[in-house]
Amino acid sequence: MSKIYPKVDKETQIKYRKGELGDLLKKHRDTKLNDIKSELIDYKSKNLKLVNYLKYFNPVEELYNELTKNKKSKKSYVRLNDIDKKSSDKVSNVTVKTIAKIEMCMCKVSYITDFHFENKKIIEINRCNNRFCPMCSKILSSYYALAYQSVVDYLIDEYKVDIYFLTLTYPNVSSNDLEKSIREDSRLLNNFLVKNKTMKKVVVGILGKLETTYNNDRKSKSYKTYHPHYHYLIAVPKNIAKENCWMLEKDYILQRWREYKQDDSITQVDIRKLKHKNEYGIHTGVLELTKYIAKDSNYLINKDVFATFYNSLKGKRQYRPSGIFKDAIKKFKNGELNNYIKDQYVDYVYKITYSHINSNYEIKEFRDLTEEEKVIIQLSYKDSIVKQFNNSEQD
Repeated sequence: MSKIYPKVDKETQIKYRKGELGDLLKKHRDTKLNDIKSELIDYKSKNLKLVNYLKYFNPVEELYNELTKNKKSKKSYVRLNDIDKKSSDKVSNVTVKTIAKIEMCMCKVSYITDFHFENKKIIEINRCNNRFCPMCSKILSSYYALAYQSVVDYLIDEYKVDIYFLTLTYPNVSSNDLEKSIREDSRLLNNFLVKNKTMKKVVVGILGKLETTYNNDRKSKSYKTYHPHYHYLIAVPKNIAKENCWMLEKDYILQRWREYKQDDSITQVDIRKLKHKNEYGIHTGVLELTKYIAKDSNYLINKDVFATFYNSLKGKRQYRPSGIFKDAIKKFKNGELNNYIKDQYVDYVYKITYSHINSNYEIKEFRDLTEEEKVIIQLSYKDSIVKQFNNSEQD
């Protein structure tokens, strides 16, 4: 999945790691290690900011079971929403256990890298798996991108379809109306794309994703409002796409979407055929679909904005597949589409482990990968993507 670099003999690797090949190479090594550390610190600071917000809205201490002699008894927690606070001051469905998991997230992270430190990959990390955790969101996005690109390639080969990237938008809403808007528009979009008789003539599969942004531009008319919108991958048989190309044009979709939404103020929709892939073999539309449900730079602006995002998006379905997309995703989960996962061509040689100690990251391990580990990494690459994707679907 990355650039191919020449293999370097074992002796040279050891000298390089020990800094015995000159000041320039040692400086390069130290710079790369500091870059990794800086990235970790950045994500951990956002993670801890998320923890502080949750604690702010839910100030309660953990309660332990006093029956310590009973080995079968476990720690008991109180639901934070039981605290006598105004509903506007709370975020829903949060327990102390959840906060503790988020706080412990990223306390240990292990990377593997190539000899040049140009490619790195996380192989071990204690994750909280919370969708509002910046690091966990980033990791999940990469798995979703690889998974859905495999699904797209399979559909193009097997069903002879063209895949289009569709974006449907509508005017911004206030914090009080965000959750209601998402709930109502979810049903409306299902009728528009799945149950609509006209769209059924051309569309045989859909994969949708909710995304919400916040306008923090003081000069904007929509300052302090929220913009929920949907991205879709839609599958259209090649012969039908040629015959009904007018139905896939922006102006037609905008007109129909205004009618469904009963709102002539809507001015923006977008549709384009998937064409270009990046250096990792992933379409730009797939990357756009899988990047995030909300930007951490948006929902971590302040406590009130965070509460709105959390309460409005908590428990909402992130992806909505139907038609041939739904069937293909089932195949991917069962490991039937592994041949469509792009092979990884990286000669990983180092393992680096960072631990979060005293509000900082320290290198606890820096060593060469064994030949056995290299073989396991290569052989388990595709299976690990399927496993992580299945795990994320259950969270």
